[in-house]
Amino acid sequence: SLENQLLPESEAQLKQALKELQVQKETAKLTEKTLFDSQNTIESLQSEVEAMKESFDKERKQLEESVTQASKAYDTLKNDDGSKRRKVGILTEELTEVKSELSQEKKRSQQAVEESLRIKNQLESQLNEMQAVMKDMEAKLKSSEQATHDLESKYSDAL
Repeated sequence: SLENQLLPESEAQLKQALKELQVQKETAKLTEKTLFDSQNTIESLQSEVEAMKESFDKERKQLEESVTQASKAYDTLKNDDGSKRRKVGILTEELTEVKSELSQEKKRSQQAVEESLRIKNQLESQLNEMQAVMKDMEAKLKSSEQATHDLESKYSDAL
């Protein structure tokens, strides 16, 4: 009869739908784990950026203090005469070196901060994309569950 012919086909479709639902559930779990890992990575990078900023600020302050001390020493020595002029030359060279180091450190600090922010923004973008994929998968999962339920109802009705 027609009912006996349709029954194995409906049962096969139901089994296939259940397998697809299980695959979608596993994919959703993997995506959730990836999303969680990405969030942890972003938080870790934010902590690293803050630590780097603090470290760079501390180094910058130390270099600025060195510049201030060298400038004060320079001012004192430049007012002295004769034999101290050689010392002024040496301190001027040291001051120039310290200023150059401070300038280079500021550049490195800014580059590191910019790179960290670029990575943070990239990870946030990826996180947003993953969240959109999760929402889409959840919608598909609900649709698949409804289709499975509908198939089960039709299967039960057919029996």
